[in-house]
Formats: sequence, structure tokens, C-alpha cells
Amino acid sequence: MPSLPLTFEHIDRQPYKDVPDIDDASRINYDAWQIKYDGIWGRFEFKNNCYWIYSRDNKLKEHGRVEQEVMFPSEFTLIGEFLVSSQWAQDPKWKGKFFAFDCIKFESFDLRKKSYLDRYHKAKEIVASLSWDKVQLAKNFRRCDLEGFWSKIRDDHSYEGVVFRKFEDNYAQTVHRLKLELEDEFVITSWKPGEPSGRHHSRMGAVL
Repeated sequence: MPSLPLTFEHIDRQPYKDVPDIDDASRINYDAWQIKYDGIWGRFEFKNNCYWIYSRDNKLKEHGRVEQEVMFPSEFTLIGEFLVSSQWAQDPKWKGKFFAFDCIKFESFDLRKKSYLDRYHKAKEIVASLSWDKVQLAKNFRRCDLEGFWSKIRDDHSYEGVVFRKFEDNYAQTVHRLKLELEDEFVITSWKPGEPSGRHHSRMGAVL
């Protein structure tokens, strides 16, 4: 098992903005869309035939060695969706797979200021060179295919949603996404205990 290197840079996730519904998606300026799997954002570091996968909070989720010799390239950083944790990702055909949709480092070159199309092409090249079932490419789909796909997953919940891509964007620009179920994060600042005579006695009664 490879040792943990100390030289990898912590990379923040691109800013995301949720689109409320499919009708709003038609008003977004985008060139292609990709499937949103039910996984976690992941950063895939590769060096000297070893790999390390980090989550968005820079926690190491998995590391190992690629058994086949990879001659090209010798070092790179992919961004993608790592299929772990969720119930959906426990399906044997998905579990542990990494769907790459971006490449932000190639050898010693930082690609974050390059266009998304350039970065995607580099990710595609790398995935092809790996020829490894664990790492797959998130495919780009045409605008005209969105409505039919959305109708399908709205019925069968086979995927989490879609992500919209604009080919000229660099890594710092906001990415739009459309999810079947919108989520939000809240901070609990205080709470009140349940009334002594009520059914919530000795439990949390109200969140403030």
C-alpha cells in the first residue's frame, strides 16, 4: 500500500448553483450536460502508479496502487464523482467507481485557468490511457437530449440529476446543476427542551 504523500494541494470544489426545475434549465447558457450520480465530490491524485482519492473537505477516502503499468501520464489530478457512502452507490456495478469530469493538473501544469473544454479533453485522454474500469469518464450530452432523460429519471429515480457545462469556463466559474431533490444546509444555534408535562419531556423540544 502506498504511503501518504504530503505534497498534494487542497483543491476547493467549484462553486455550484442549483436550478429550481427543468423549465429554468432552458434559460441557462450551457453547451452540454452530464449525469449527476449519487456520489461525493472527489479529487483523484495520481503519482508513480499510485492513487489517492480525497473528499471536498480534504479527507482521504481511498488509496491504492494501479496494478498495470501506466506510462503516460506519470502525474495528474482528476476531479469527479466518487461513488461511495450512499445507498445507491452500494450497487456492485457502481460501488467504488470514480466518474471523472475534469482535469486540473497534468504533470507540472496547473490547468485551472484553461477552458473547460480543454480540461475535459485532457481528462478524456487520461481515462483512456488508464484503461481501468474503476475510473470512467463522465460523458457529455447534447441539449436536445435533456428533456427525455429528465422525464426518465423523474419516473425511475435512476440518477440524482444533471450538471450543466459551458465549454469556455475556467475552473473558478460557477457550475449549474439540476437535482431531483434539492437539499440545503442549516446551522442550529440554539434549542429548547421539551415541556415537562409534554410528550417531548427529556428530549429536544424546539430548534431555534
